[in-house]
Amino acid sequence: MLLKALIPNLTDKIGNAQITGITSDSREIKEGYAFICIKGVTDDGHKYAQSAANKGAVAVITENKMGVDNEI
Repeated sequence: MLLKALIPNLTDKIGNAQITGITSDSREIKEGYAFICIKGVTDDGHKYAQSAANKGAVAVITENKMGVDNEI
């Protein structure tokens, strides 16, 4: 699935990224996944954004700009 099918108004460079899965749990990241950072009650997914990118996430979706690879 193309990322732009889930998130409208992305540039073609980002939107045409092929994603094979989506998760908010960095332990579940596989090559081709999109990682969504969610701030919870006891932990903050933003802490794992770079780790997700390093594991092969093609996109890291955050609330705020973080300066990590593959960030939207």
